[in-house]
Amino acid sequence: MRNIISYLEYNLAEFTESEQIIAKYFIHKKNLEQTRIVDVAEELYISTATISRFINKIGFENYKAFLYEFQNSLDFTKSDIIAINSEARDMWNVHHKYYEALYENLSTIDLNYIANRMLNSKLVYTFGFGKTHDATNMIIYRLETLLQHIRSVPHYEHLMYTIKNVMTYEHVVIVFYQSNYFKDELNEVITAAKQKYVPIIILTLSADIDDQNYARVYKLYPFEDDTVVKYSTTMYTPYLLFIDTIYMAINKKVGNTKLNYM
Repeated sequence: MRNIISYLEYNLAEFTESEQIIAKYFIHKKNLEQTRIVDVAEELYISTATISRFINKIGFENYKAFLYEFQNSLDFTKSDIIAINSEARDMWNVHHKYYEALYENLSTIDLNYIANRMLNSKLVYTFGFGKTHDATNMIIYRLETLLQHIRSVPHYEHLMYTIKNVMTYEHVVIVFYQSNYFKDELNEVITAAKQKYVPIIILTLSADIDDQNYARVYKLYPFEDDTVVKYSTTMYTPYLLFIDTIYMAINKKVGNTKLNYM
């Protein structure tokens, strides 16, 4: 049988003014108390005939049949709410453990080094491979009020050209990286930066980096199971936490007392 409460909510706009008054009464009703047709008519200041016509209009033979279906809908809604609340509690537990581990992992990252590099470099270049390119836009948006000398490089070829022909030891390049699909390209970036003595910081979730002797590599995702990184909305969470954290670190160094969380 259909859920009469959901039906009334969905079709509310199609009812007349008096019908909407009746529908809203039952939409917000949580039990069967005071639901005799004379009680409802008295409370809503309408006639029992108006209620009966409305009940017939929405497909019920009489008011008794409507009340039976309404009771079933109340029971269904309660059980549905219990199920949803249980799922919500389970999701909260999962996310709580997830975020707790992310925050603990952040505390192991040398934020002081990264903040000093970003503040003291002539220019800060950011680049992201694949989906992580979105993280470059996020960090630019977050830090642009603190750092006027931060730039995003849109393409791999542009990055390689900039490292070889523009960057020096006075610059720093921050690379967001995750998929090993770009492993060869990343190695080329590290090699080019090493040849020009350009400091390079690599922020990854959990991917392994071959050459860590020159590049500073920081893993933002402390779990062995990488299932979660396959879902883009969750994949960005460690990057967002890092960006907010580095924002606070830089903000403290430049002497601002008011943090901008907007």
